[in-house]
Amino acid sequence: MVIPGAAWFLAVLAVTVPLAAGPQTQGSTRKKTKMSQPAETPAGAPIRLAAVQYSEEGPKVVVYRFETREKIAIDEAAVNPRTLEWSPDGFTLAYRNGDGVRLWRDKTQDLDIEVAPLGRPFAFSPDSRRLAVAGSSDLRFFTPADVAAKVVRAAWPGGCKPVSLLWDLQSRWLYLLCFSEKHGTELFRVDPGSGAMQPLEAHGAVGLLGWRGELPELIAYRRGVGDTAIRIVGPQAAEIPHGEELLFFVAYVAGLDLLVAAGASEDTGDPARLLLVPGGGGEPAPWVTGHRDVSHLSFSRKGPHAVFVDRGAYQKSGDDGGDLWLVQAGSETERLVLQGKAGERTYAYPALWP
Repeated sequence: MVIPGAAWFLAVLAVTVPLAAGPQTQGSTRKKTKMSQPAETPAGAPIRLAAVQYSEEGPKVVVYRFETREKIAIDEAAVNPRTLEWSPDGFTLAYRNGDGVRLWRDKTQDLDIEVAPLGRPFAFSPDSRRLAVAGSSDLRFFTPADVAAKVVRAAWPGGCKPVSLLWDLQSRWLYLLCFSEKHGTELFRVDPGSGAMQPLEAHGAVGLLGWRGELPELIAYRRGVGDTAIRIVGPQAAEIPHGEELLFFVAYVAGLDLLVAAGASEDTGDPARLLLVPGGGGEPAPWVTGHRDVSHLSFSRKGPHAVFVDRGAYQKSGDDGGDLWLVQAGSETERLVLQGKAGERTYAYPALWP
């Protein structure tokens, strides 16, 4: 997602990656690096993160462990790696690799699965048993622990391009939001066991963010000059008020009942600002105000912690990526996790371990 005035990219909760059948298993070579100045890990924070590291040797995928201060290179041969996501059980890391995807299984620590490309989004189920992947003409359900297992497929109407995937909290259904020139956005509820698809009212939504409350409510947003957050319960939808500020919604943190948004002025040259909006509606509150060039914001699945990239120190050098910072939603106490060095190394596309 590109937000006016900032180089924004969202890698949160329901990230998407291309995938297909026909796996190849390879042993991966990993190198360990001891970091000299790690950040102190706050109570309840994830114990590690994955990210892309850029350097003169090219990009590679690394895993950083907070407690041991070790940075492990798990893939030094990746082709333009991006869009990293952990499965909810923490045993599988998925990331885009070239036009395809690569899965790294943490149970064995040396299993690297590469799958042929489909070029569409993906989403892990909350129980980690399934990986849903949107292809060019259908939705496919894989088993992350065994990508050679039977693949369930669900075809959608021709011309409908998938834009958002979101599992229900019990892993029973997958909600698919797609767009077509003829019908606009369409919402489907998909049975991962049979591939059966049930059309639902999309209420003009262009993105799915998460679930709120006990009912629960489906939190989504519409797009106009800015975004309007909405909550959907069955056939009904209601707007979530957030004042008059121009906002672009990027995440919903269920544990704190907060919407995360980027605020932008009418001047597209101004940097975007992070803001938090109560899930029930209310005035936006500024967040992470000490950073002016924030991108690649990623939340952990089991808590309110987030990691983001700050490129401020590398604008003049032209390096890809930046420094990685850890923060808790609603807190202004950021912790530097991985610091780059101009012309040598920077980081991007972080993903917090669940």
